[in-house]
Amino acid sequence: MINWLKLKIAKCLIMRDDIIVEICSRIIIIVIFVITDYAAPFKRKIQPEEVWLYRFPHSEDFIPFKSLQIFIIAFAIMIIWGIYQHNKNVQDAGSAILGITLSMYLSTTVTNFIKLVVGRPRPDFFERCFEQPPEDINDLAEAKCDRDDEIVDQGYKSFPSGHATIAFSGMLYMSLYIAHTLKVFAQRHSRYSSIRLCATILPVVVAVLVAASRTADYHHHWQDVLVGSLIGLVFAYMCFRQSFHGPLHKSPHLPVLHASPPLKSPPPMAEVHLY
Repeated sequence: MINWLKLKIAKCLIMRDDIIVEICSRIIIIVIFVITDYAAPFKRKIQPEEVWLYRFPHSEDFIPFKSLQIFIIAFAIMIIWGIYQHNKNVQDAGSAILGITLSMYLSTTVTNFIKLVVGRPRPDFFERCFEQPPEDINDLAEAKCDRDDEIVDQGYKSFPSGHATIAFSGMLYMSLYIAHTLKVFAQRHSRYSSIRLCATILPVVVAVLVAASRTADYHHHWQDVLVGSLIGLVFAYMCFRQSFHGPLHKSPHLPVLHASPPLKSPPPMAEVHLY
């Protein structure tokens, strides 16, 4: 087992001489993500006429963020490992792992920075702010909270949704990876085309359900979920295209690193002298 692992690591180092830099960059991004996740946000002033937006009941997360991360990572490892067992392509598997980790944690780090700058209250903000929310609208709008600072700070981190971001950045990446492996859009009238398409769509359906759950538990407004989902979509596609061709490419199953080298410039023409 140890010799097998050493062999695979050696293959990765040979195929990508920047593997150490790539791993270190992801570690740095994850550290920044954790720091920003616990940082105190800007506390946006609440106007009396918008008090109704933040008076929804507080409930626990339908899907805890840590559990969501574990699920996406486990799902990705299972799919990538299964595909590797079929094609035995170390470079393909390595590129997929590097791509999805970058997509997930770079996108959520950007989302965290936006949360800190915007400071929008969550729909259940007053339940987080007060032990017993006052009835007077003006007292609510002043938001002189009497609960722990950590709970209150989390109440100001509504926009955009981190759950929606990481769900789409992770699951859309896997959807694109499945599509490129199964050649879903590259081969017309292929066998089991409907099954291939369903396998491609499934991760996106999971991401949509996760994003929708954030409005059902009153932890986010619909605008938070929409923008968080768009951030995840953009980062998933950009990170995927770093290593793989697009789904409509004539050879989408090949990593970009397998592409033919650029054409060399033709040699200069011999100088012609006219006499």
